[in-house]
Amino acid sequence: MVPAVRVLHGLPPYGPPAIAFPGEWGRLGREGIVVEFRTEAGTWVGNFQPGLGGLQLAGLHPNKRDAVVIAAGDLWVIDPDVRTAERLLPAIDAALDVRDPDGWVYSRQGLALARLGPEGLL
Repeated sequence: MVPAVRVLHGLPPYGPPAIAFPGEWGRLGREGIVVEFRTEAGTWVGNFQPGLGGLQLAGLHPNKRDAVVIAAGDLWVIDPDVRTAERLLPAIDAALDVRDPDGWVYSRQGLALARLGPEGLL
């Protein structure tokens, strides 16, 4: 099953608590960018520390297994089955969906570009 990903308006008032990314950031009960993940194993919610500003979105990784979250400019790659995340890049202000091969090109405040393809960050 391909995971489904969507940004929520806030932390849900019911169900299991959201998993904070990074873990130490969530210890103080802060709310960041809240994202719901639906997998074969069930639904869970992640609470991502916001970056310094910029783009906010959630979608499917070009590898069709993982998810991508941009939390106020910070780019995260999430394994929704294992419920882990890795922060890859800060300062993302634009994302361009490209084809052939599938992937994304990210603008880092107009100063640099980064490409995310099925193999990862190129």
